[in-house]
Amino acid sequence: MGLAETTRIAELTARPVPFHNPAADGKSYRAYPVDSSHELSSEPMVRADRRGLAGESYYARTDGMNVPYDRPLPGAPRYVWLRRSVADRLVRVNDRLEPAGLEVYLWDGYRTTECQQGIYDWMLEYVMGEKGIADPAEARESIAPYISDPSNYDRTNPATWISHITGAAVDLTLRRRSNGEHLHMGGVFDDPSDLSHTEYYEHPLRQDGSASAREARRNRRILFNAMIDEGFSNLPSEWWHYDWGDQLWAKNRPRIRIDEKVPTAWYGPADLSADFE
Repeated sequence: MGLAETTRIAELTARPVPFHNPAADGKSYRAYPVDSSHELSSEPMVRADRRGLAGESYYARTDGMNVPYDRPLPGAPRYVWLRRSVADRLVRVNDRLEPAGLEVYLWDGYRTTECQQGIYDWMLEYVMGEKGIADPAEARESIAPYISDPSNYDRTNPATWISHITGAAVDLTLRRRSNGEHLHMGGVFDDPSDLSHTEYYEHPLRQDGSASAREARRNRRILFNAMIDEGFSNLPSEWWHYDWGDQLWAKNRPRIRIDEKVPTAWYGPADLSADFE
């Protein structure tokens, strides 16, 4: 490992992930206003791979290698699509990570309501079955920090919008540039458990001295700080989920950077009738 790589990793791991209330931070974001007159509100979508961003459409995989679903979900886009400015910011995140020999690897961006419903239904069935939560209302409450219910979606009503339908939310991890190896993050994608909370390994009681825990804490800090420094916000219940310019960003960004005055969100549902780039 060269000096530049060691220095950059040290810089990104020096700042811990802040503590939070994961049960609350993923909720009520849809009450935040959206400025539809903003110059970026009608920005087109772009394919992430055409911007040089590595990744795959996780929910569209047909090889069964997308645990816990093990199959493609209905409505899953074939490619990862993002708002153009969001993709451009991720390119700059990669510039920040390059001295560390790392880059982001994308799993999901724009998501249809059909795909969102498939994820939601799986998680609801999981907690009612595997976790034994018999009461439907309690089960819905338990998965609220991880997945928004799209059943009442109305394109004209911001109080029903889900973050991924805007093209401004992205699910991602880190990998090495040299060989494509994914970094150990101490938890798997779409696991609706405490292990997925971004700051999970920051808690002293979870610092058991194991190399695995230390590595997961380090890698989550690298991803978190590289993304936050480029203006994104993180959904605290999911180490892989970041936003820029949507309602969830407007809710969570001030918690991370209290010195910033965050404007109203501007991205609403992506315009599927517009030309994609």
